Amino acid sequence: MLEANSPQQTAQRVSAAPYVTIRRILSLIALLILLSVVSSVTAQVTNNATLRGVVKDQKGALIPDATLTLTNTERGEQRQAKSSDDGSYVFTAVPPGTYTLKAEVTGFKAYERANFRLAPSETQALDLTLEVGSPTETITVSAEDISPLRLRPASGPTPLRPNSLTTFR
Repeated sequence: MLEANSPQQTAQRVSAAPYVTIRRILSLIALLILLSVVSSVTAQVTNNATLRGVVKDQKGALIPDATLTLTNTERGEQRQAKSSDDGSYVFTAVPPGTYTLKAEVTGFKAYERANFRLAPSETQALDLTLEVGSPTETITVSAEDISPLRLRPASGPTPLRPNSLTTFR
C-alpha cells in the first residue's frame, strides 16, 4: 500500500533540494578543476626530454662519481647529476632546447659537449669518453645535434629449429 507523506516529510525534502543541487554543482566544478590540472601536468611531462648515457675512459672502463653539469645555453639554467657505480647518468624532465654537457672527475680531463639540441618527448643517448689527465684541461666536442635513442619493441623469442640444436656427449 502507498503511504502518504506527512507534511513534515514533504517540507524537509523541498527545503533540502537546493542544498543537494548546490553540492552537485560544487562536485562537478571540483572534478573539472582536477581534470584540467591533471591534463596540464601530463602535457608538461610529455613535452620534456630525457638525456642519458654512460661515462667511461679511453679503454672502456666505467667511471663512477663523475659530476655532470647540463646547461641550457639559451636560458643559462643548470642541472647537476653524478654517474652511478655502473658509470650511467640520467637527466629527466629536461625542457627542450640547446644544451652543453660538462663531465668532471678527479684524474681525468674535463669533457664538454657543446651546442646539442634536446627535442620534446625524446630520449637522447650521449655516452662520454674521458681522457686521463688534469681536470684543468678540457676536451670540447661540438655538435649540432645528437642522435635520439630509438627504442623499439623486442621482436619476440627466436624460434628453435631442429638443425640449430647441438647434442653434447
